[in-house]
Amino acid sequence: EPEPLAAITPSQFTFDVAQGARSSQTLRLGTAEAAGTTLTFDISISMTDLPDCTQVDNPTWLTSIPGSGSVDAGAAAAIVAVNVDATSLAVATYAAALCVGTNDPAHSLVEVPVTLTVDEGDRIFADGFDTMPGRAH
Repeated sequence: EPEPLAAITPSQFTFDVAQGARSSQTLRLGTAEAAGTTLTFDISISMTDLPDCTQVDNPTWLTSIPGSGSVDAGAAAAIVAVNVDATSLAVATYAAALCVGTNDPAHSLVEVPVTLTVDEGDRIFADGFDTMPGRAH
């Protein structure tokens, strides 16, 4: 009996967002195997110092929707929204991994690294006031 063959793209995500912003990209999961197979998947998130899926800790700044599902061979790939939320993050670089568990015996756990760089963005008018140097307030 044929077994599902996981086809997961892309192999990594890089986000560059302004502090306070949100962004989303797409993960595609399909099966490259012959008809009659169904690929099932379940996504968790690891954010240790070295994201390697040994510890699942689901950081608040990274989500995947849906977190699980299935794809029949020959059908369109499942679309998973990979979302980052920098609304409460400091300016820094953050790392995590999407840990995609599948029923493909050769790829039972696929790690998809995620890097999020949060920068200050356009802060010129952030406080709503233009300040002139040398003037007392």
